[in-house]
Amino acid sequence: MIFLDTNIFVYAKTDDLKAPRARFELAARGWISVQILSEFTNVMRNKLRQPWDYIDSALQDIHDVVRGVVALTPEVQAAAYALAKNDGIGIYDGLVVAAAQSVGCRELVTEDLQHGRRFSDLVVRNPFR
Repeated sequence: MIFLDTNIFVYAKTDDLKAPRARFELAARGWISVQILSEFTNVMRNKLRQPWDYIDSALQDIHDVVRGVVALTPEVQAAAYALAKNDGIGIYDGLVVAAAQSVGCRELVTEDLQHGRRFSDLVVRNPFR
């Protein structure tokens, strides 16, 4: 199973050169977390200046292609804290890693962490390399 980071969804909704690869990654029906939905909304609204109607539709598209959405629980947050403290990553990256691990994902698809880096049984893959 895979876990998809925010940038995959953002690129998939743009005409960026990375869009075709991002759309390809969506076919795997990976997991996401509530954090990914929030970050996506923030980027679409504040950076890309998309209207709320567009964001509503885009969020529905995300729900249609993912396997499931991981909640931010005290356990996920505690695991993220430990990752940030012990592995030297930011707390928000830690939340992504911890959410992925909480549902047993083996691969985290993102361009935000070092390609090939391992967090126990979870490996980071940058599809845009």
